[in-house]
Amino acid sequence: MTEYKKIEDLSSKCGIQSISVSFIYLSYILEAFLKFQEQGYLFSNMLRRTEPAEIINDVISQGVHIGILPINQLDLISFAEKIKQYKLRYFKLFESVQTYVIVGRKHPLAGKRRISISEMLAYPLTYYTALPEASKLRQIYDFNISLKVQNRDELFLALKNNKCFSLLTLTPDSKNPEFCYIPLIDDEFKMNICVIFQSGTAFTAQEIELIEFLKNTVRVKTTDSDKF
Repeated sequence: MTEYKKIEDLSSKCGIQSISVSFIYLSYILEAFLKFQEQGYLFSNMLRRTEPAEIINDVISQGVHIGILPINQLDLISFAEKIKQYKLRYFKLFESVQTYVIVGRKHPLAGKRRISISEMLAYPLTYYTALPEASKLRQIYDFNISLKVQNRDELFLALKNNKCFSLLTLTPDSKNPEFCYIPLIDDEFKMNICVIFQSGTAFTAQEIELIEFLKNTVRVKTTDSDKF
C-alpha cells in the first residue's frame, strides 16, 4: 500500500491522467484518438469500440467517463429522454453531419450525384452497428432484406457485390476509391456526433483537451456541396 501511494503521488505530480472512452467505430474518430495519443496523452484500457446500448451502459456503470456515438436527427429527442432517465447528459460534438449512401462502383445507382432514401429501398442494406430498438431508422433497416455484418471489412466485402448499400458519415480523407459516396438529400437523416457523460461530471484537463482536439482536428462534412 505504501508503494501504491508513492505511485499515486508521482502520477499526480506529473499531472498525467488516463482517459477512458467508449465509442462507436468511426474511422475518423479513432484516427484522431491515435493522433492525440502521439502528443503524449494516455488512454486507459477502457478505450473500446462497441454498440450504442453498450456505450450508454459503460457510462452509467462508470466503466468509462465519456461515451461518443452518432445519433440520427430523427432519434435525437427520444435519445435525450432516454439518457435523462439514467442521469446522463450529452452535448453535440458535431452537429447535422451529412449522411452518405455508399455503394460499389458498378452499383446501378453509382452514377447518381445526390439521392433520396426512398430511391435506395429497392436494394438491400448492409450494416455492422446495431440500431437502438426505438430508432426511427428501423423503417429503413426493416423495410427490405438487411444484412448485418460483424465489422467494417465484411461491410466492404458485401458492398462489392454491387447490390447492397450502406449509410455513413465521413471526412475528406476517409473516402475509399473502390466505392461511390452519394449524399442523401433528406436532412432528417443527418447525424449528430454526441458526447455523453454522467450529470455532475467534472471533466479533467486531459478530457477537455481531447474534446477540443476532436473539434479542431476532425473535418466531418456537414453539407453535400463539398465535391470529392
